[in-house]
Amino acid sequence: MKKLYKYRRLAGIFLLAGAVAIGTHTQAKDINKQDEIYYVVQPGDTLWSIASKHCTDEENILEFIHSIKTKNNISADLGVGQKIKIGSRPHESQSLNLKSSK
Repeated sequence: MKKLYKYRRLAGIFLLAGAVAIGTHTQAKDINKQDEIYYVVQPGDTLWSIASKHCTDEENILEFIHSIKTKNNISADLGVGQKIKIGSRPHESQSLNLKSSK
């Protein structure tokens, strides 16, 4: 009878540890979620003009342009109507987590 109690107790501990591990893993996935920002190229747009609209003061505009080119495999001119990925912003749940942790 004591062995049965001991095994039940161990099983309960492992189930609790597993639930905590799964919850932590799920939360970590949510933190890494980000909403991609896309831009549709308009007539007369250049990478410089697009970057200057979306680049923050803290970012280097040349590095921003390079990241746009890399994310979209751009090696030539942009096409009007082309949808390009220009960056990402934190998922809403992540920004809520960051605000609450300050």
